[in-house]
Amino acid sequence: MNDRLQNSMTAVSSPFKLSIRGLYKAYGDAVALERVTMDVLTGEFVTLLGPSGSGKSTLLQLICGLVPPSGGRLFIDGADRTQASAAERDIGVVFQNYALFPHLTVGENVAFPLRIRGLERSVILRRMEAALGMVGLTGYTERMPSELSGGQQQRVALARCLVYQPSLILMDESFSALDRNRRLVLQDEVRRIHRETGTTFIFVTHDQEEAMTMSDRICLMNRGRVEQFDTPRALYDTPRTVFAADFIGTSTILQGVVRPGGRLATPVGDLPLPDGSSVSAGTKGALVLRPEHLRLHTDDETGLRGVVEDVTFGGAEQRVRFRLGNDQKIVVQVPATLALSAGQAATVRWNAGDGHFIPDQEA
Repeated sequence: MNDRLQNSMTAVSSPFKLSIRGLYKAYGDAVALERVTMDVLTGEFVTLLGPSGSGKSTLLQLICGLVPPSGGRLFIDGADRTQASAAERDIGVVFQNYALFPHLTVGENVAFPLRIRGLERSVILRRMEAALGMVGLTGYTERMPSELSGGQQQRVALARCLVYQPSLILMDESFSALDRNRRLVLQDEVRRIHRETGTTFIFVTHDQEEAMTMSDRICLMNRGRVEQFDTPRALYDTPRTVFAADFIGTSTILQGVVRPGGRLATPVGDLPLPDGSSVSAGTKGALVLRPEHLRLHTDDETGLRGVVEDVTFGGAEQRVRFRLGNDQKIVVQVPATLALSAGQAATVRWNAGDGHFIPDQEA
C-alpha cells in the first residue's frame, strides 16, 4: 500500500486544517525550533510573528515539507503528513522573492501549475483568467514580469498559487520588499481573497502592525519556541510574557514585588495593581501599561513626576517620551491639542483598573 493511500485511510474527521504535535528541528547541537504544538482551524488566517532567528521560517519550512523534522508529527485535515513530500501536502507557497519565470508571460506563469498537472487547455485558460481577476490583474496576461512593478509581480505570484486551488497557502515575508503603500494595498487584497475563498492562510512576518491588521490569530515566536498563540486583541491586552508585552505594541514595563494590600513596590514607588489581579504578597512581576492608559498633566502635582524628553506629532494625537526621576522611560499618548515641549516638567497618572500584571513565573 503506498504512503498516499495509507495516509488517506488513516485520516480522521477534524475541524483543524493543520495540527502540529511536538514538532522540532535541530541541526546538530543547535536547536532551530523547540517542540511546538498548535492547531490551525480550517479557513483561519494565522500569522507567524517574531524577530529574526525566532524560528518562524523554520516552522514554515517544516509545514510545507521543504525540510524534514527532527521529531514530532504534523497533520493536515486529520491525516499524518509528517513524512509526506511537499507535492503531497496540497499546499501553495508564495515566496518573498516572487520566483516568477522571467522568460514566461504573466499568463504563462500563472498557468504553469495547471500545465504540469495536465489539465485541459480550456480549463487552464478559464482558471488562469479567474486567478488574475482575483488579484486585480485582468488584462495583464501577455505582459512579461520585467514590465511589472514589485507589487504587481507579487500579485502574479499569489495568482499562480491560487490558480490550482490549494487548501492551505503559506506566505513567507511576502511583502517585505515592497514600500509601505504597496504593502498596505496587498494586505487588503490578501484579506479580501481570504474572505472570498475561505482558504486557510499561514503568513510569516516580523512586522507586528502587519500581523495585527491581517490575522485571526498570531503565533508569536521567540528563540525557537511559541511565546503566545492568541488573537491580536488578546496579545495586546493580556500578554502572557514580558517578551510578548514588549514586542507587541508599545509598552511601559515596571518591575516590582507585590506588597500586602495589593500594591506593587517598584523603583518609582508603590503602584496600584490592575483591577481583578489576584496575586499574593511577595510575588515578583511586571506591570504593563500601554500609551493610551496614561495621562500626562502639567498643572497637577499628584502622580509620578518626570520630564518630557521628546514629542512626536501623529495627527489627532501625539506620542510623548517621558522620563521619570529614576530614568525610567514611559511613552504616553496624548491629544495633539496639549502643548508640550522637551524639558518640560509634568506628572503621569493612570486609572487603577488599567494595565496588566505578569507574574514572573509566566514571564
